[in-house]
Amino acid sequence: MTNRNINGVIVPLLTPINSDESVNYVYLDNLIEYVIQGGVDAIFAMGTTGEFARFDKDTRGKVAAHICKKANGRLPVYVGVSDCGTRQVIEHVKRAELAGADAVACSLPYYFPISENEAYDFFKDIAMSTSLPVILYNIPVACGKSISFSLLEKLLHIDNIVGIKDSSGDKQYFSGIIEICRKRRADFKVLVGTEDMIYYGLTSGADGIVPSLANPFPRLLAELYKSSLAGDYEKLKYHCDLVNKINKINSMSDSWMFTNLWRKRALELMGITNSCFTKPYTPVNDILEKEIKAVIEQYQKQFL
Repeated sequence: MTNRNINGVIVPLLTPINSDESVNYVYLDNLIEYVIQGGVDAIFAMGTTGEFARFDKDTRGKVAAHICKKANGRLPVYVGVSDCGTRQVIEHVKRAELAGADAVACSLPYYFPISENEAYDFFKDIAMSTSLPVILYNIPVACGKSISFSLLEKLLHIDNIVGIKDSSGDKQYFSGIIEICRKRRADFKVLVGTEDMIYYGLTSGADGIVPSLANPFPRLLAELYKSSLAGDYEKLKYHCDLVNKINKINSMSDSWMFTNLWRKRALELMGITNSCFTKPYTPVNDILEKEIKAVIEQYQKQFL
């Protein structure tokens, strides 16, 4: 795989679990098949949406291997390898290689703050540890800061660092990375990681989107991206407005994890997975349940 393949709708896959937080591989198979049939272009396993940081390294490796096997080459699988230190990340990388991943995605180390020089050495060491393409993952809310523009420019010189997924939600930052990448390395892929930035990102030159909403509603996101490829910006705006309307549910809980929690509940209501979630979390109440059911009904009328 080359970085030319990193584009389109990349679904950050949820991880179905049982009440004891063991992985439910039957439901995982259901979800993989559902999103593939729904028209997504790639799967991102063990990312934030997949609750990766709440699983041990063996579970993360097993989930990645299972997803790669089930996908069976039908679409690329990118595996999240983020952790708080270089050694841990390289261990995840080796598991991703054994799993058959097409690329790995890595954030800045979390918990311990690091300098820019340390961050450069970190990403360089990760890239040198593997022949797989490496996607940078910018998520400042979880890592304490963004990948700086100056750091990004240095990392563009490392051949197998091939793209960046930006989940900052910052338009100015996103515009900055687009400008840097298009000037310094035209083939470097830029991915939109927050759903309220999809319209801005795609009309600014992004190569793809990584929407967690593609778990329950893959056809909506597939149609959205098709409209972008066709240059039909009126239709793109319509679909983006629909995504934003659906995502008003996100703000109906004070739990940061709620976005992924209600997506799991939607999938349960559609008979695809269950809604078990790693603790701690705030459960869906009756009011939210009603909102989720209304969204499902609207989606099924329009896209199924």
